[in-house]
Amino acid sequence: MLRTRVNARVAAAAVLAASCSPARAQPWTPAASVTPVASAADSCPPSGCSALADAGVGIVSSCAGAVEVKGDVRILGGVGDCFFVVTPAPAATDYTLELDTRLAEGPGFGIWMRGSYDNGSVVSLGIQYDPGAGGLKFVHYPDTASSLHFLNHACDREWHHWKLIGSSGTTRALLDGVQVLEFSGGGVTGSQFGFRTWGGKFELRKLQVGP
Repeated sequence: MLRTRVNARVAAAAVLAASCSPARAQPWTPAASVTPVASAADSCPPSGCSALADAGVGIVSSCAGAVEVKGDVRILGGVGDCFFVVTPAPAATDYTLELDTRLAEGPGFGIWMRGSYDNGSVVSLGIQYDPGAGGLKFVHYPDTASSLHFLNHACDREWHHWKLIGSSGTTRALLDGVQVLEFSGGGVTGSQFGFRTWGGKFELRKLQVGP
């Protein structure tokens, strides 16, 4: 069982016109088929956080407070609650992010990729399930550049597998093995990724980061 709390505040992207309230990772009991190995700390040393799911990454906030997690995570979302993840050095903009997700409650969730966090702002590509928009879309923070794909089953409260591939100037998103979105250009060159939900509960597991 994971027990952890993050008290630092992260600012949301300007395109969302909202700020992140304190991110919170809450205790939960995963399904019987999941065997998590949970380790948590309220803060990390100045040198940074250690591995998340053996991928060499740490879930952090914009402040000194941070949390190290191994295993499965539930993110509770107020208005704009979010986590942001820093990839290990040397930073690489071309990488593949794979994970299983489930929107347990609430209207939607988002995954940032190939981003950076600078001076209180997220600069990143994002894939977001947005019921207001009618489906899945890419979002370019802090300016919106979206491409809609009208697909609803990502919000059916079941587990789904995501694979996001960043290669050269193109980012592709595969959902349950089927490519659903592709985005080229945008000038995004960061190496970080992250997750957000708003007014809901968003679960993730089996996180892998690779070339």
